[in-house]
Amino acid sequence: MVFNWLVCTAMDANGDTTRAIIEVTSPPGFEFDEQRLDFLKDRQFIKEWELYDNDFRVYLYLNSVNEAYTCFNLLTTRTNEVTNRNRNLRGYAKVYDYYAPRRYGETFYFLSDRQQKIIVGD
Repeated sequence: MVFNWLVCTAMDANGDTTRAIIEVTSPPGFEFDEQRLDFLKDRQFIKEWELYDNDFRVYLYLNSVNEAYTCFNLLTTRTNEVTNRNRNLRGYAKVYDYYAPRRYGETFYFLSDRQQKIIVGD
């Protein structure tokens, strides 16, 4: 099973950033699609990416973020069946200024979300 997540981020009116990092963790049992990450890098949506924690956490490096939303799609693929299906499976997303990490926005997202849209940092 593949989930397509629309990730959007923007900085508030207090100023733009010349370098930002978006950290996204996938819900339990899912991992990020490396081909999609390479595609985003090739199309210059992101400058670089790194996977951690057995491909369940990705760091996306952006050249800049301003008041206008920057949006792109991430793909996750189910790799393991989670045994407790009564639990609401969630992931986490955070965006922060590389040079001023105290400037950040964060959110949780859920597999049950119909929109499958993650908005962080507005």
